[in-house]
Amino acid sequence: MRIVPGKMRMIHNNDSWASRDMQLVVRVINLLADRGMTLQQKLDMSLKMILEGIGALNGSIMIIDQTEAKLKVWAATNKDIICKKQPVSEESISGCVFLRNEPIFIRDINKHPDFAPKARPDNYRTSSLICVPLATTGEDKPFGVINVSDRNDSTWFSSQDFALLMDYAAWISPLLENTFLVEDLAREKERYKRLSYELEIKQKELMISTSERSELIQMVVHDFKSPLSAVISNLDLLSYMGLSQEQQPVVKTAVDGSKKLLEMINEFLDVARLDHWQETGELKDISLMGVVKEELEEVFPVARKKKIFLEVAEVEDVVVHAHENLLQHLVKNLLSNAVKYTPDNGAVRIYWTVKKARRLTDRCTRLVTLCVEDSGPGVPEEMKKSIFDRFTRVKRDRHIQGSGVGLFICNRIATIMGGKIWVEDVLSGGSRFCVTMFAPEDGCA
Repeated sequence: MRIVPGKMRMIHNNDSWASRDMQLVVRVINLLADRGMTLQQKLDMSLKMILEGIGALNGSIMIIDQTEAKLKVWAATNKDIICKKQPVSEESISGCVFLRNEPIFIRDINKHPDFAPKARPDNYRTSSLICVPLATTGEDKPFGVINVSDRNDSTWFSSQDFALLMDYAAWISPLLENTFLVEDLAREKERYKRLSYELEIKQKELMISTSERSELIQMVVHDFKSPLSAVISNLDLLSYMGLSQEQQPVVKTAVDGSKKLLEMINEFLDVARLDHWQETGELKDISLMGVVKEELEEVFPVARKKKIFLEVAEVEDVVVHAHENLLQHLVKNLLSNAVKYTPDNGAVRIYWTVKKARRLTDRCTRLVTLCVEDSGPGVPEEMKKSIFDRFTRVKRDRHIQGSGVGLFICNRIATIMGGKIWVEDVLSGGSRFCVTMFAPEDGCA
């Protein structure tokens, strides 16, 4: 017989021995490949076959538990130690074999230089034992060990027994490791399946909760509009009926405050509608020029009153992939803001550019950047990012009031449509608000 170091492989001179060993290995391999048995059953029966092949009475299979860095007993003739864990340490025989990835064959443990002081002869029928690592070819680290002790004829193990166990370990290690990996994957799959189911339930509960909250907000805020509209109408009526000089500023303040409150209510309703639009609306191909012209008509009366010049740059129309209501609201908010903060006799300019989309995650082949420029006081550098947060207001003009909701809505809309929004300075003075969206050429995902 010849042992090849590091290969865990033995070549027998005796054909009958080789034949018997190969038959045992084939039986163990077939057993481990059996999908009709549990992992525990496979390991118990595999250990039993190996012990019979070597002629040993006792043994165990220990596998490393990576989370705790301990060797766990998966199969053993002593059922009381199954599932117990042992710290990986060179003070123990199995720990030493695992750490060094080298087998240990002890003919007489009482004479062993390292383990004799720790030997417990009462645990063994004989003082001879073998421990070999379980490791796949080419791997520096094992994933477990096999221990055998107590030869069935009460004699010491021989070098042939040691070589046999080395052979068995070499043959079954890859399949044994694969068996554990398959079991781990099955457990992980089941765990993710449960998590997925739980998340699905939570998502449905959240959607119901969000929908109910949104409906409640819309209902409550909408109910505020009717009495508030009545207040504004009656205040206007008082103005037409004739007021004394002392009464006029009081009624004007009440009218301005009521109109501002009505504007805020409409903005909060828009926020509440965002989730509904996102869930129910579909992205489709829409003419950007058509939406811009429509919204320009809406802000034109205010712009004319302030003598603001509204300019649409000479650019070609482009079809964008967007949600119609959201796109209209986005353009409306940007134009309204620009007109609001532009002083009398100023100018508001709107234009867009088109270029190739570069990222693999972009939903369409072309990227459109829509820009709205105003000639207002601009946005301070330190507020350029936070200006898009909910309820954040930048006092660009102390005479202009706002809720800080409009740009938050623009940011949400840009995100829903897969784009982004930012603000930058205009060299001649003022601000430029830019938002990206996508345009189909070869199609959109």
